[in-house]
Amino acid sequence: MLCNSAVLKVASRCNLNCSYCYMYNMGDESFKLQPKLMSEGVVTALIQKVRNHLLKYESDRFSFIFHGGEPMLAPPSWYEFFDAEVQRILKPVGITADYYMQTNATLVDDEWCRVFGKLDIRPGFSMDGTRASHDTYRLDHAGRGSYESVVKGIQTYQRHFHSAAVILVLNVDEDPIEIYEHFKSLK
Repeated sequence: MLCNSAVLKVASRCNLNCSYCYMYNMGDESFKLQPKLMSEGVVTALIQKVRNHLLKYESDRFSFIFHGGEPMLAPPSWYEFFDAEVQRILKPVGITADYYMQTNATLVDDEWCRVFGKLDIRPGFSMDGTRASHDTYRLDHAGRGSYESVVKGIQTYQRHFHSAAVILVLNVDEDPIEIYEHFKSLK
């Protein structure tokens, strides 16, 4: 069966401690036994397996979705290495790679935006509705809300790329019109 995308757990840690996180707050502590970041050896082996798979099924496009924990805990150099391996292993056989990332946006800055543009990584940002709802659930490890950091990250991204894809984790107790107006105000 052809597979044309993979969600990659780039980082096994997160800089937030969301109360509803299935990885870190539901009793599974196996992440503590995992490396903090995907190793370069695993990256190379993965891309070689993708190459072999796509050649077998005569496919020429693959999507890598960077996830975590928080994928931006891996430094920009990690993504540059990943892309260099894609160029070395996939490009010579005519395979195109697309990059996506799901991030909490708290680490987005001008340097990350340069990396997004250079490597054509298309991030999606996670946010939980209004400030009150977001800061109820999406806390840092000191128990502080992360709303301000997320909005700052999204606005930084918008300065470079003029738009942003946001995934809303909807609190069903929150007024949907208020959520809509809030996201509209953030553009």
